[in-house]
Amino acid sequence: MSGARGAGRHGDSATHYIEDAPVAKTDDTIKRSKSAGRQGRPAGERAKAVGSSIPSGGVLGEFVAFTVSALGLGDPGTRLKALASTGTSLLRVNRGVIVKGHRKTPEKPLQLFEAEYCPFCRHVRESLTELDLDAMIYPVPKGGNRFRNRLVKLGGKAKVPFLHDPNTGTKLYESEAIATYLYKEYGHDWEKVPERRITTSTLASASRGKNGMFAKPSTAPKKPLELYSFEGSPYARLVRETLCELEIPYLLHNCGKTPGSHADYLPPEYRAKYVHDYMPGTENRRKFLERAGRIMMPYIVDPNTGTAMFETRQIRDYLRKTYGA
Repeated sequence: MSGARGAGRHGDSATHYIEDAPVAKTDDTIKRSKSAGRQGRPAGERAKAVGSSIPSGGVLGEFVAFTVSALGLGDPGTRLKALASTGTSLLRVNRGVIVKGHRKTPEKPLQLFEAEYCPFCRHVRESLTELDLDAMIYPVPKGGNRFRNRLVKLGGKAKVPFLHDPNTGTKLYESEAIATYLYKEYGHDWEKVPERRITTSTLASASRGKNGMFAKPSTAPKKPLELYSFEGSPYARLVRETLCELEIPYLLHNCGKTPGSHADYLPPEYRAKYVHDYMPGTENRRKFLERAGRIMMPYIVDPNTGTAMFETRQIRDYLRKTYGA
């Protein structure tokens, strides 16, 4: 499957969110059986009655978790923005939230050239979350030129999404081809490649307006940042939009939710209070917990300044102050 590919039979073109349009012009797996119901959970987690009240149903569970969290303390403005972002996630029910796991881990980070607003790119990002895979993200918003030359040099065309897998030498355009490759190369044999459902993805993009769409003046960091996120997170989406607008490269650590885990759907403050023996069931969440001490997204690490922080508003303010021109 190696070799660059251009436009194919899928015809991802002719809309404002064109996968095949020139972009510069206008990051071992949960051991999962074939039955999700047999997925193991820590005993203490199963014993917590508070967790049983949160439905572990993909975006629905995420929406309930957000609603409960919104009743607590926090920045009201950011919560309102996140509520609007939750509507975007609801349009993509059960995509980019629950981890299916992978059978092998890439030795070198996957490289994805993409744009946060693009509905075709969303299908690829959802697949990365579902497979619990990390990827180096090179944002290519409209009017952005920072990574255009690198994109053209690698693939021959200034189009997104574009995946480069340095582990196999594979270079691919087109969202369906990329998702199929990721599932076949890294996913479990029993997992099927999800349908792209471009209509709802386009509606999801439209619901975000111009957020994350156009490049803004910025200074490039010397080293890529790191972001802990998962595609369906309404809060993390706000940070990814800012990273895209500022054309900041970052290593994306996808930390989707454990299948069947009620604790994963509790807001972080409730989980910390009620689930004292919480242990994530996915590889990336376990690594995240070990590194940061708790599970709350988004979480950003900037090796250029030694900064590491939670909280959406603080992260966005930091990015604009540090890298915005």
